[in-house]
Amino acid sequence: MAQGNGDALEDEESEEVQKPMLLSVPRLPTRAEQTAHEDQGHVQYRSLCRWCSMAKGIGTQHRSRGDQDPKVENPDPFVGIDYGYFGGKAENESEEGPDNLPIIAGKDDRFGVYAGSAVQKKGPDAAAVAYGAGYVKSLGYHRMLMQSDGEPSVVSLKGAIVKSVEAEVVQRESPPGDHKANGLAESAVKDIKKQMRVIYLSIQDHFKRKLSVRHPMVAWLPGHSAALLNRYKVGADGLTAEMRRT
Repeated sequence: MAQGNGDALEDEESEEVQKPMLLSVPRLPTRAEQTAHEDQGHVQYRSLCRWCSMAKGIGTQHRSRGDQDPKVENPDPFVGIDYGYFGGKAENESEEGPDNLPIIAGKDDRFGVYAGSAVQKKGPDAAAVAYGAGYVKSLGYHRMLMQSDGEPSVVSLKGAIVKSVEAEVVQRESPPGDHKANGLAESAVKDIKKQMRVIYLSIQDHFKRKLSVRHPMVAWLPGHSAALLNRYKVGADGLTAEMRRT
C-alpha cells in the first residue's frame, strides 16, 4: 500500500508544467519621481500617472519586429505631414467641427523631429506656411522628400511651404486609401494629439476648470507638445530627436 502511494507521488513529481506569464507588480513612484515626470511634460508614459492613463493608455502592446527601415526605401531625408483634429476626447476627433481644433503635424525619418501647430483653417494659411517653412529650415536638409496624402488642402499647404524654402524638396502624395504609405505623418498626428491630451487633462485638473479646445492655451499645445517630444523622448539609439538634429 505504501509502495503504491510512493509510485503515485513519483508520477506527480515527474509531470512538467508551463510557468504562467505574470506582469510585473508596479512600484508606486516617489513624490520626486512624479514631479520629474510632470516637469518633462508626461512625455514618457507612466501607467501609474492618472493623466497618462487617461490620455495615452493603450493596454498591453504586441510589437511588430518586421518594420522596414524607411531609409532603405527613401535614400533622401523624408518628411511626412498631415492634418488632424484635437477635441479633448479621441472619439470626437475624426471630423471637422466647432468643438475640434485643427492642427498640422509632421515628422522626419532621419532625426525623428516632430512638428506641431494649431491652424485657423486648412490650406495655405499664412501662419501655417510660415510654421512649416521654419520647421523644414530647422532640419538643415539641402534635399528632401515631403509626403502627404492627396487631400487638396494639405497638398496646397505643402506646395506653399516648398516655395518658401531654399532647399530642394520633392513633393509626393500617397495613393488613395493607402494609410501605410503615409504612416510617418499619421503616427506624428497620433503622437502629438496624445501629448496634447495628457497636458490638456492635467491643466484642467490643476486649475479645476474646463477648458474649451478653442482656448488660446490649447492652441499653444501642439507646438509645445512637439517640443517636449523632441527634447525628452529617447529613441532606441539612446538619443532624443533634438540631440540627433544638433
